[in-house]
Amino acid sequence: GIYANNLTPNSGSFVVNNNRFKACNIGLFTRSTSDFFFEDNGLYVSLADGCEENEYIHEAVGVTLSGTTAGFTFRGNYFHYDEATMPEDSLIGVECINLSEGLNNQIKGNTYENMFTAHRAIGNNGYFEDGLVYLCDSMAISYSAIPEEIEIKDFFVRQGGTIRQNQQDDNTLDAPLPTGNIFSGIGGYSFYNPDTSQIINYLYYGGSAQQDPASADLGYIGILPEAANEGNANCFTQVEPCTPPCDKEDIDEVKEDFHDTKALWEEQKEAYPLIEDEEEQQIALDSIIRLRRAMNQQARLILMTYSLDTAAIQTDSILAWLALAETYPTDYRLARHYFFTGEFDKHDTLWAAIPNRYGLNETQLAELDEIETVLNSIRPDLVTGIPLSRLPEAVLDSLMYWKDTCTEPGALAQAVLWRNGRRIIPDCSGEAPASRPGSGQQFSSTQAEAVSLSPIKLYPNPSQGILTIELPASYAPATALVYNLQGKMLLKQSLLGETNRINLFDFHSGLYIVEVTPSSGKRERFKLILAQ
Repeated sequence: GIYANNLTPNSGSFVVNNNRFKACNIGLFTRSTSDFFFEDNGLYVSLADGCEENEYIHEAVGVTLSGTTAGFTFRGNYFHYDEATMPEDSLIGVECINLSEGLNNQIKGNTYENMFTAHRAIGNNGYFEDGLVYLCDSMAISYSAIPEEIEIKDFFVRQGGTIRQNQQDDNTLDAPLPTGNIFSGIGGYSFYNPDTSQIINYLYYGGSAQQDPASADLGYIGILPEAANEGNANCFTQVEPCTPPCDKEDIDEVKEDFHDTKALWEEQKEAYPLIEDEEEQQIALDSIIRLRRAMNQQARLILMTYSLDTAAIQTDSILAWLALAETYPTDYRLARHYFFTGEFDKHDTLWAAIPNRYGLNETQLAELDEIETVLNSIRPDLVTGIPLSRLPEAVLDSLMYWKDTCTEPGALAQAVLWRNGRRIIPDCSGEAPASRPGSGQQFSSTQAEAVSLSPIKLYPNPSQGILTIELPASYAPATALVYNLQGKMLLKQSLLGETNRINLFDFHSGLYIVEVTPSSGKRERFKLILAQ
């Protein structure tokens, strides 16, 4: 229905409300887009009429939000399927894929009727301080019975994925409120989080059986439920000081609150190492976390207001507020903005500071390195003035390495590919690669591949002089030979694993032949075009 990717914040964002989506395999698809507003929409979740007999499409998704997303409004939407008989295809309400820590990222106050999975979380959606939270959502199943082969999951965090560890409403500096979610109460799991190494603390209102994850015939996996004595009044009232885009008087008050909160946050952070009593340490740490969340809520309102301020009434810079927020996602957005607007010196300075500034762990550092690889693939052409939407085919071929990758580097590469006409939507469901529309099977690139569908894949990266060769597990070890058109062998290298990189930096631009001989299987040859 709608596709949106926004690599730079100065190009604004979008508002979608009071619309009706029908016959879309995906109603809304965002990629690394922040500051958007999606409210009071109706989504009839079913496969498009023309796809009903396509055996490779097995699910319909109301909304997919993917890639690092620092702040948005997503509430009051209605996901439904109204047919009398259950569909054969899976129906997914909203899926969130690698949104990262974010800025008060919340899915709130939505209604889901007859969804097989109302909420699906894939990849890193934050875990500690400010990850993804589900609040005040309502699930319902109208069928009298659910076939055994269908397993309902109101909330599903896929293996290896994360959402915020403490699922509770922190939209206040007082004690947290329960989530306020109402479960479907039939046919499966209220909460399914198979990665029990990352248990989720789930706060619910003990006075409502519908909000109890163990109510009716539901079960749960991977959460630690805790009952609260009071319900969540925020489910029925507006708790934010204004609705973006806020008017000047309201946003000025939010800015003042932000600066006051930040000053107190910095003061308590500085004092924390001097506290010796363990109980006092915990109290101080809880206060620091609450202040940080309040800052993120305030920064989100400010950034959304500037992004949606099409009349340019506000005078402050959205870039200045990205810096003031002082979070990894906002600094990443700012660095990405500098990169795609050609301010490479500013990008390089900020990029180098991010790891130490936020104490990134090994996983985050590895992801940052891979993001840098994507950026380095396109940087030489951007430096020479080639538009982002007119990149050379050889560069696009190198980005195809990430076409089925459900990570932030993948989202970034896919956004660039989309800008250049290669409409890649990866399959992140965990099913077979060809099981969803747009999973990458629809596009035949001009990269070095055999005419037949070879299981061996080659991904050239001209800017770095690297050729990546992917092999099926059964093919390794293998040998790769590189020839010029005169038949002279220029390079021989062993391929020991499934993913192998060959350094071609000293090779001149031109056409080459790559020959791969696996330990089992026939020898295969590929044409390789280098355009450095």
